[in-house]
Amino acid sequence: MSQFSDLNPWRNVVLAIVMLAATRCLLFAESPTLRARHPRWDRVPPGIFFDDAFGQGLRGPRPAQSAHTVSVAEPTSSVDPPIADADPTSWSKKITSATMEDEMKAIEQRLRAAVASEGQFKAQGFREVGADLATAAALFAIISQYDESVRWQSSASAMGRRLARSAANTRIGTKQVYRDVRQRQQELFELIRGGQIRREAGDDFEWSAVADRALLMKRLKRAVEQLAADTSSVNQLEGRSNAITHEAEIVAAIGKVLIQSGMEDADDDEYKVRSEAMADAASSLRDAVQRGETQDAQLAVGTIKKSCDACHEIYR
Repeated sequence: MSQFSDLNPWRNVVLAIVMLAATRCLLFAESPTLRARHPRWDRVPPGIFFDDAFGQGLRGPRPAQSAHTVSVAEPTSSVDPPIADADPTSWSKKITSATMEDEMKAIEQRLRAAVASEGQFKAQGFREVGADLATAAALFAIISQYDESVRWQSSASAMGRRLARSAANTRIGTKQVYRDVRQRQQELFELIRGGQIRREAGDDFEWSAVADRALLMKRLKRAVEQLAADTSSVNQLEGRSNAITHEAEIVAAIGKVLIQSGMEDADDDEYKVRSEAMADAASSLRDAVQRGETQDAQLAVGTIKKSCDACHEIYR
């Protein structure tokens, strides 16, 4: 007979529960956590640590700020700021050799169409070629000073002078002007296909003599209108990235030409600021298009237009 048989049955139940709980506690009790001993600093050799970190360690001038550190309080622009030219003749930052070559080829084709008929040239064509001749003249002037190796550099000064003279003559449509423009077209075609042109004495030039501001403004107006159309929508912009890059570099180059020494109003501070703003916005437009940032590209075009409009209100 069980030793608990003489007890109240309920007492047996309670006793069994207590014994079961005690057994469970013993089985699932957690073992004490093992921890590493605290270090003994009294065993560290002397001279390794400062006795007073602030008094002994923080000495000397403050370290220079890292070039990669950006202040969180500094406002940022939606259009990347342009890189300032260390050298005023560093044209490669404004226009690439590929853009200049493409522009020369397009100009040569338009000149060829203009001189295809002497009668058509005398009637209307002479009014349409002046801006192209002046643009080509300015580009050859740039090529003569270009800071990288580029095609036509040995012939650039002579060709720029000839094109500038022809551009100045296109205010009338005579037989002589027609022959002169046709000669420039043939020389330009010869250079494009890899040939050479006859050089002449006195190839040095002044910017005021080789760059006609009034005619360059016509090319500039055409570029700005084209940029406005090409960036009018996201779909339009994405499909015209190469054309936008081309026109943006033409604007940037012309903007820089306009403030070269000797150019009209180039010594006027306000005129210089507005021309630089236009050129810088054009470079920002090119960079934004290459990064695929459509909103920044549209903002840059807006800045170009504002610079042009503000300048035309004063200088015409």
